[in-house]
Amino acid sequence: RTNGFVMLNNEKMSKSTGNFLTLQQALALYSADALRFALAAAGDSNEDANFEHSVANAAILKLTNHLALLDESLKDLASGAFRSGPSDELLVDKVFANELRVHVQAAASAYSRHQFRDALIAGWDLLQHARDRYRSMAGAQGM
Repeated sequence: RTNGFVMLNNEKMSKSTGNFLTLQQALALYSADALRFALAAAGDSNEDANFEHSVANAAILKLTNHLALLDESLKDLASGAFRSGPSDELLVDKVFANELRVHVQAAASAYSRHQFRDALIAGWDLLQHARDRYRSMAGAQGM
């Protein structure tokens, strides 16, 4: 069992110094989803957990951008902008499907070991990067 400090922006949380954030305050500032991102990134090892405002703010931006991309993709789907037919016709589709499998397995493995920072990286950051690379590589061929 490990006992450590919870740090806030690399400083020990302390009511006496005013460097303190309650769960209710954090939820009001960031949202539950952004808070989950920041807490997962704060650490899960024997080191002190470090909650950073910049990570929570970046999570809000990431989630907002992702929602905008989903809205755009749904409009493209409704307008018939995506390719039809078997998705395995193009090499880029096979590469993307393999990347998805690898990152999902890595995230699941990290979750099973309670390594939430690694799970966040594999299950969000690397999947977003793979999606963006796929969109770029598919280019004129379409998705």
